Amino acid sequence: MASSPHPKSSAPSELFYVDKSSLGRGLYARQVIEPGWMILEFVGPHVDFNGAMEKGETQCNVLQVDENLYIDIVEPGVLVNHSCQPNAGIVDSRRLVALQRIEPGSQITFDYSCTMGDSQWTMDCRCGTALCRGVVRDFEELPAHRQQHYVSLGIVQSYLMRRNGSKLVHASSHRSTHRPIDSSQRTQPSARRPGQLRRAADTWSRQTGRFENGKRDRQNVAS
Repeated sequence: MASSPHPKSSAPSELFYVDKSSLGRGLYARQVIEPGWMILEFVGPHVDFNGAMEKGETQCNVLQVDENLYIDIVEPGVLVNHSCQPNAGIVDSRRLVALQRIEPGSQITFDYSCTMGDSQWTMDCRCGTALCRGVVRDFEELPAHRQQHYVSLGIVQSYLMRRNGSKLVHASSHRSTHRPIDSSQRTQPSARRPGQLRRAADTWSRQTGRFENGKRDRQNVAS
């Protein structure tokens, strides 16, 4: 996908606003956001897996950026909701960029599975799109064609690519007409993260009250 430079006059607050959504709260486009524009950067304290677990289910909202490294994201990034048919994606581990033209008033979303790889959680999905998978799982559990599509867009976390990306890159080079987003053509505002609270094989789900194959099963609810 070709990316467009972000207008120098636009600050993050001019690109989006926070409003109610069916999941609690979400981020919405305040103006037209063109493909390749950086929307925000997910920021917050860095924690390892144990540190994330110690925060507890109600306080931990983390974005996995490496095999044992997470960002405990703060607002407004923590309010970016999941979609199985996203209009944005993460590049450079923590920067959220538009994958397509996002119209004013449209909710900004990304696919959480593009960051997930610790095999410790699932999340019931209520995105309501035509491609809804019903349950959000790790990247490796996505259908192969979906993995290849996301790899071709350059929105899969680098640690996942290091782990198992070579075959996906090879397959995508033959199938996709998209170009990966070029980070050199983006600007750099500041902001935060999505709602990715994963883990604990022995943790009881407060939303659904059930276990699934040793993984916690939780609802897609933004704080």
